[in-house]
Amino acid sequence: MLSFLKRRLSLEQGFTLIEVLVSLTLISIIITGVMGLFVFSARSGKSSKESLDATYTARNHMEMIYGLSQTVDFESGLDQIRTEKGFEKISPSENLFGKTVDDQYVTIQLKERGNLINVIVNVYEDTALRAKMETLLLWAE
Repeated sequence: MLSFLKRRLSLEQGFTLIEVLVSLTLISIIITGVMGLFVFSARSGKSSKESLDATYTARNHMEMIYGLSQTVDFESGLDQIRTEKGFEKISPSENLFGKTVDDQYVTIQLKERGNLINVIVNVYEDTALRAKMETLLLWAE
């Protein structure tokens, strides 16, 4: 029995060139498809991180405005946004402020709506809007 296996294996001459080329082609097609998934996943992860970072920035600034609304009157809050918080007034006719924070540009707009203040925080990155938050606050008198 052992001699039969030795003789059988000695007759085998390996793979033909066509078999090798077909197998390499199949492996290449499979690897190309899988690599496309990795590239898509990396792009998606980067976009998600940028959106999440912008959302955190907007939330932090919204909390800062909320803190001001609870401690000082509206006019004093506007002064503190410019002086202590480092924002510059963008529009002289509106309460619109802007500032660059960690490669993001943050705008804060405060609009009076009767006894409420409409606060809009926008976060831009590379001129694209990445996050926006809006709320109504009852400002301290």
